[in-house]
Amino acid sequence: MLNLRKKNTKGFTLIEILLVVGFIALASVGVYTIYNKVQVSNQANAESRNIDLMRAGVKSLYGSQTNFGTISNTVVNQARITPENMRDTAGDVTLIFNSFGGAVTVAPGTLGSGATNNAFVIQYDAVPAAVCIKLASSAAAQFDQVAIGSDIDTDPIKTYGLTAIDVVNITALCNADDGSGVSMFFGSI
Repeated sequence: MLNLRKKNTKGFTLIEILLVVGFIALASVGVYTIYNKVQVSNQANAESRNIDLMRAGVKSLYGSQTNFGTISNTVVNQARITPENMRDTAGDVTLIFNSFGGAVTVAPGTLGSGATNNAFVIQYDAVPAAVCIKLASSAAAQFDQVAIGSDIDTDPIKTYGLTAIDVVNITALCNADDGSGVSMFFGSI
C-alpha cells in the first residue's frame, strides 16, 4: 500500500497574492481620487479667504468713499491689504499673485448705472477649471458682481443688483479652460 502523505504547504497561493494586490490597487485609486478633491477644495477655500481679505481691506481703506478711481495693486500692497503669500517676493509693489501663479489685479470699475469708478474689481488670472467652479460659488456671496472670461461685464455669473448666481454659466465658463486657466473678476461697490 502506498503511503500518501499530505504535503505540508506553507505560504500563499498565486491567486491569493493577486487578490490582495488587486484590493490594494483599488484602495489606492480611491484614496487618490478623494485626496485630489480635498486638495481642490482647500485651494478654493484658501483663495476665497484671500479675495475676501482683500475686499474687506479695500472697503476699510476707502471707508464711505464711493469713488475707487485711485485703487491699484500699488495702493493695496502699500496699505498692507494683500495677504503676505500673494505679494511679490522681490518686493515689487505693483505685483500680486494667486496660488496658481496667475496675476491678480486690483483696479477701479463701474457697476450698474452708477457713477464712473463706483466700484473696485479684483481680477484673478490662471485659475484652474476645477478650482474655478468652487471659487466662483464660494466667493460670489461677498461681491456685487462676478464674471468669468474677459472682463467684469462680459459673461457675469452674478449680476449687480441680483443675489442669485448662474450655476449653469459657472460650469460652462470654468470648463472653457484651455489648460492655462481662466480669468475671474470680482466687483464690489
